[in-house]
Amino acid sequence: MLSASKHAARIILTLLAFSFTATAGFSRTFYDASRINPFDWWLLLGIVIIQMRVLPSWLDGLLVVLAAALFSSYSFGLRGLEPALATVCCYAGLGSWTILAVRTIWATPEANARLGLPPAFLACCLLVGFTYLAAPVLYYAEQLQPNTLDLYLLSFDGSLGFQPSFLVGKYYWGFPWLRRAAILAYSGLPLALALTYVENLTKRRARAASVGMGMFYLGLIGIFAYNLFPATGPVHIFGGLFPGHPLGTEQARTLPLSPIPVKGSRNAIPSLHMAWILWCWWWVRGLQPWLKAVILWFVLFTVISTLGTGEHYLIDLVVAFPFTLMICAAFTPAVPWRHADRLAALSAGLAGTFLWFVLLRHTPRLFWISPAVPWTMVIGTLALVYWLKFRLFRSLDALAPLAARSSAPAPSPAEITSSAAG
Repeated sequence: MLSASKHAARIILTLLAFSFTATAGFSRTFYDASRINPFDWWLLLGIVIIQMRVLPSWLDGLLVVLAAALFSSYSFGLRGLEPALATVCCYAGLGSWTILAVRTIWATPEANARLGLPPAFLACCLLVGFTYLAAPVLYYAEQLQPNTLDLYLLSFDGSLGFQPSFLVGKYYWGFPWLRRAAILAYSGLPLALALTYVENLTKRRARAASVGMGMFYLGLIGIFAYNLFPATGPVHIFGGLFPGHPLGTEQARTLPLSPIPVKGSRNAIPSLHMAWILWCWWWVRGLQPWLKAVILWFVLFTVISTLGTGEHYLIDLVVAFPFTLMICAAFTPAVPWRHADRLAALSAGLAGTFLWFVLLRHTPRLFWISPAVPWTMVIGTLALVYWLKFRLFRSLDALAPLAARSSAPAPSPAEITSSAAG
């Protein structure tokens, strides 16, 4: 009876998975979303990477292609919608999600444990779920907070002696090859997230849960942190004047600082693009050199893209460092909560994030005493974060093997007898 119940439950879950896939794949909403937001189709391509990495099967690869072909034929052929590569990629990702779901449902417990199918499937669901959660949160944040604090961030960047986003923006718009590479890094961030997670899942299973949950909560907490210091980025303030007309030093010094009405998502500080790619860079330690090279490429061009597009100020990227450290300490369970290195990283990350918010909002003139003041604070923040991160990961390396051994199941009497007989 129990076996029949499990079989029935698997059938029901399979039907639900296919129903969801069909509803999404044949809907006009899914097609429109794939055309509007480039982040979506990179995200769904990331699901293809995860699925093919944990299930490297020619049959599954063929099924992904067939799913993409089926939905594309319906949309482009029967419905006459405009063909687009982005949409095809989204259909492929939808097919991968379905295959991973069905494989997880029907795999034996041994196969699920060996291949890591349940955590891989959960990671895919969280990646997609966050995307659909973030959109309404950002929309309502703009409605609830019509004014932003962009002038305070603009003032801080000016106190450095120049406007970093304007400087990078000139090169970004001046060199097409640089712009294409930066756009790829900016929009293709989900690929870096997927690669980092799935390689940890297959090579460092013990830390995969920390990597995956940290990625999700980095975004979840980040979109709510945006509301603590609502800002949009210089391009939303200057429009067509960006990046060719930066404020002079004296203009930036004498800015009348106050909240101003600006249209656009309140998603500047802390920069989640910087936080996510920094998270990836921290967690590819000990993995393949090619993966480190790929993630390092993403790091460099994420800095260029976030500043060059005018969507962020330099200080947004700086605050991403203590914010990421806070999340890293929160999702490193192999290090006990009472451990000094974990407490120090968590406390410094939390305090550093909020301290920057307070100083930027309430003591902006502090940074204009001398360029040495903001530069010292920026360099000090980065140095402290990396020092505490180093200590945290050193403790993790020392304690993780002990945690793995203590969590291992005790041998059965039969295994003990067999070992003694051997």
